[in-house]
Order: sequence, then structure tokens, then C-alpha cells
Amino acid sequence: MNPDRPYRPPWRLAGIVLWAIPLLVISILVVLQPTKRTVMPVYHDAVTDWQAGLNLYRGPNYHYLPHFAILFLPFHAFPAPWGDVVWRLLSGGLLAWAFWRLLQLWPSSDNCRRFFWASAIGFALCLPGMRNGQANVIFGALLAHAAVSLCRQGWWTALVLLFLAMMIKPLAIVMLLLAGVVYRPLLWRAVVGAAAFALFPFFFGPPHYVLAQWQASLSHLRDVSLVTEHRFADLNGLFRTLGTPLNGRVSQLVRLAAGALTLAFWWRGAARVGEPWRGVFLLALATTYLMVFNPMTELNSYVILAPVLAVLALHYFDQPSRRTVGAVLIGVILSMGLLPEIVRPWDPHFALWWFPIMGLVFIGLVIRDIFTRPAPVVPAS
Repeated sequence: MNPDRPYRPPWRLAGIVLWAIPLLVISILVVLQPTKRTVMPVYHDAVTDWQAGLNLYRGPNYHYLPHFAILFLPFHAFPAPWGDVVWRLLSGGLLAWAFWRLLQLWPSSDNCRRFFWASAIGFALCLPGMRNGQANVIFGALLAHAAVSLCRQGWWTALVLLFLAMMIKPLAIVMLLLAGVVYRPLLWRAVVGAAAFALFPFFFGPPHYVLAQWQASLSHLRDVSLVTEHRFADLNGLFRTLGTPLNGRVSQLVRLAAGALTLAFWWRGAARVGEPWRGVFLLALATTYLMVFNPMTELNSYVILAPVLAVLALHYFDQPSRRTVGAVLIGVILSMGLLPEIVRPWDPHFALWWFPIMGLVFIGLVIRDIFTRPAPVVPAS
């Protein structure tokens, strides 16, 4: 080692190892215990039902559009349990790449260090979903990649990613609709994409069967929008813990009102900032809305929020003028990753109310930052 050259930690290698080792351990666990801590039998059963021409929604656990059963076909085709391993590796790899691409929106010679630390503080929110093979992991990654593409004016790429995310979980329509309000070049492309999206399942099944599954999916999604079980970490999870749960219809009205407020913040906020803040603000608003106001948000669903929350926490912390905000957000994400297990003996429902509160703290700080920036200067005509 050259004594005159300052030592620089191998941040690139550290970041790769940080993701690679848990993914390797998870893969080994899946091979050794393929039926433990997994949601993937639901996905395999959906593919089997699709191939047999059966109703995908005859059970209580399939909460996706018919597209998902088709997308999962290649993983189902692998000999067990290798398809489950490949699914987790693909999901985890795309999520790690999403962290990296979000950080690169603010070019820096220090990006490898930033990637390591953003991953380190966000990893606790990602690990449970990766271990269980949940679709939320790849869904969250796709939304983050779409936001990056919007920042870079990659309109077709962003649309493909958003429609792929909708095939994974129909909740992606929230970000798609919000994006179309501000990113006008998306509009005519979205019409083409929507037609392709609607027709996609018909290439993989008889028309009468596909149409029936489309109808069944819409009916099923309507039913689950009224869920009232005390096991979800949305806003109603907070109210349920307090003993004042919102009934199904009131909960729907609250979500509509929150959607309108989210749209207003997006419309006004997007006019105050340029890229990359506009795309990142969209991602923060959309993912927070999905976490706090989706009536079926599980604790592991917060992996969807993890990339933008971790990246913004570190980005703020690296700026002396916003270091306090960054420190608060680091505390937010670490509390979500670490406190539930610590507090569980005293409050088994702690995370159900803590997670939505932390989501609201996060988006509140981001909105405050966006709206306290100097107003854009309008050139004189």
C-alpha cells in the first residue's frame, strides 16, 4: 500500500456483498426448506389453475390480475425449488439496481459509498419480502425504475415498466395515473399501452375464459377493497389499534379523499421542481399513498417504499442544510426495520400503527421540502 495515498474503503465491493450474501443465504434456505416462509405456492397454484382453465379467484389468496399467472409461467416451469430461487434472485437484483439507479439521479463520484449506506439503512425493510418471495419486491423495484426513466424522459421505457408493475400488482395504476397528469408525453403512449395491456391475456388462453377471469378479477378486487381484518398496516390499521376502526365504505371515502390530496400535492409540487426531483417526488407520493391507504398493506409491503425512503434519507443527510431531515428519515426507516421485533412482547400490533405513521412522517417531510423551495421564476413574455 502506498503510504502517501489515503485509504479508501472498497465501497463498490461492500455494496455488492451487502446484497449478494443475503440473497445467497436466502437461496440456500429455499433449497433446503422450500415450503418454509414462502408465499409462492399461491403463485404456482395460479399458474396451474390458468393452465387448467380454472377460476383463479376461487380461493381467498390470489389478489392479482390474470396477467400475473402468465408472467409467472417461466418460474413455474423450473424444477422445484429452482424457480422459487430464480424468482427471488431476480426480484432482489432488480431491487438493488433500483437503489443504485435512484442514487445516480444525483451524479457523484461518491455513489458507491452512498449505495452501500442507502442499502444498509433500507435493507431491514427489504429482507422479509425477499425471504418470502413476495411480489412486492419486484413490484417496488419496477416502480423505482419507472421513476428513473421518467426523470430521463424515457417515456416508452417508463410506460413498459409501469404496465409490467400493473401485471404484478394492479396498484401500479396509482403511479401511472399520477404520472400522466404532469408528464404529458405519456398520454398517447399510455392509450397504446392500455390496449396492449388489456389484450395481453388473450394471447395465452381461450377468449371466453380470459374474459371470465377479467370479470372475476375486478369483482375480487372490489371485494378486498372493503377488507376490515386487523392484520394490515394501513391507516385503518392505526385506527383499529386505537379501537376506532373505519368501516368499509368510510375507509373507501377516506382513500378517495387522500387520493385527491395526493394529486393536488403532485400537481402543485411538480410545478415547483425540475428533474430529478419531479420524478422522485412522484415515486415518494405514489408509494406512500399505496402503503398508507391500501386496505391490504402488509408489513412486508413496505419494501415498496424502501428504495425512495432510504435514498432520500441518505441524500438529505449528505447535505449540510438538510442534515436534520436526513437524520429523522434515517431514524424513520431504522425504526420500521428494528423496533417491531423489540416491542412485540409488549405490543404485538405495534407495527400496524407505527408503519403508517412513519410513512406519513416521511411524505410530510418531503412535501415540506418541495413546497419551501424558492418558487420557480417565470420568464417575462
